[in-house]
Amino acid sequence: MLENFGPINIIKIPKSSKIYINKMELVKFNDHFDDLFEKGKIFTKSQFKDNNKLSIPNLTFWFQRYYYYSKYDSGIMMDNESWWSVTPEIIAEYTAKLAKNCSVIDGFCGSGGNVIQFSKYCSKVYAIDIDKKKLEICKNNCKIYNCKDNIYFIESDFLKIEQYKPIKVFADYIFLSPPWGGINYKNSDVYSIKASMTPDISEIIKVCLRITKYIMFYVPRTLM
Repeated sequence: MLENFGPINIIKIPKSSKIYINKMELVKFNDHFDDLFEKGKIFTKSQFKDNNKLSIPNLTFWFQRYYYYSKYDSGIMMDNESWWSVTPEIIAEYTAKLAKNCSVIDGFCGSGGNVIQFSKYCSKVYAIDIDKKKLEICKNNCKIYNCKDNIYFIESDFLKIEQYKPIKVFADYIFLSPPWGGINYKNSDVYSIKASMTPDISEIIKVCLRITKYIMFYVPRTLM
């Protein structure tokens, strides 16, 4: 159950004491979003259909492609889920700077928006995803950005990462952007992290706390 206490969120985990999540703050980005959006609208609808390949949810997402990846035209790959789950590039860079020079686990790496920035600012990055296709997309996008050789790609269920045998996974920080439940999350005025997010938020946090106490969540702004 998620309770709001002013700027502090507290998650109650069954049969456990309360776990306090760091205070949230409003961060404003000078990201020239309007300019990026207008740049993304250069293509016509017919060109959108030719480039769609049955993966882009709608034109609005297509118009925002440079907001997600500034190097989109250089060969960036994204599947359908990536379009509505990827962290916009400027936010991913801000997040990576919070963990500068540290080792980081991205537990649900997807198409790699955060992994790219973590590679740039952090010492070591574990890019984890249960979906092999997602990992291949992530690897491709990291190559596009000429990422450093400090990324370990791991095909695994994050909840079972402690059982991963090839390497011992350790990190100073864990970054999490679990699946938000589909594109329809935008249709709700209030997003319930307990009801809509899979895997279960309590189980995710339990795994994290066995690795590190420093956890970063990327969640919808309508979070309840």
